[in-house]
Amino acid sequence: NILLLPNTSRKFMGLFNEKNYRQCLYEVKDMRAAVEKAFKETAPGKICLLSPAAASYGFYKNFAERGEDYINKIKEIAQEKETN
Repeated sequence: NILLLPNTSRKFMGLFNEKNYRQCLYEVKDMRAAVEKAFKETAPGKICLLSPAAASYGFYKNFAERGEDYINKIKEIAQEKETN
């Protein structure tokens, strides 16, 4: 599965569509939506890796902040799932 964030999603959507990846492309609005979708689409015991293919300067000041947000969203959503 490939989750595409705003700003670069259209460019990558076109590239991946050319390669016949349409069935596994998801355009999401932000990191929380990406993590929620990853939880939904990733089978238990499998791994979801954050592997940015482009800078996220419109959302984060640097890669470290983006990585911290990813980790925090995983923890938040996992905790929400445990309490529900």
